[in-house]
Amino acid sequence: MAQNTGGSDFDLFWEEKSSAAWRLLREAADVWAQDGRAGLDVRLAVDRFMHILASPGRGLWPQVRWPKRFLLEPVPPGTTESCATLAPSCSEARTADAERALLATLSSAADEWSMGHPEEPSTRGVLHEMLTTLWQFKIAPHPPSKAYPREM
Repeated sequence: MAQNTGGSDFDLFWEEKSSAAWRLLREAADVWAQDGRAGLDVRLAVDRFMHILASPGRGLWPQVRWPKRFLLEPVPPGTTESCATLAPSCSEARTADAERALLATLSSAADEWSMGHPEEPSTRGVLHEMLTTLWQFKIAPHPPSKAYPREM
């Protein structure tokens, strides 16, 4: 899958997926703030994050129906499978490196959130950092946008 390298970084499907991924991060931050690190496995949260981004868009408009609570959904495929969907030509080594980077980013944020403050660091900032990681490893089809996702 070729990456977008110029023009508008707006993509209706990608915005929808980014917004859903942000909702997941907010939900996870709330769990860690309330229940501590034992409340949620970071790897499961990364798997869910990647599953959201790898979900197919259909038709001319995004029609994916996102659940009200992502963490109550069945266990998604692993990050490796989601990376293969997003970037089929991505090597296993690059996928593994990207997964380690995502786990490190979210683990660090989870440590902070587990101290009882679900917006320190901001979930939007963590989302941007994770999307930047995917762009740097050539897994995401678009660079992170400063304008999207919009406030919920």
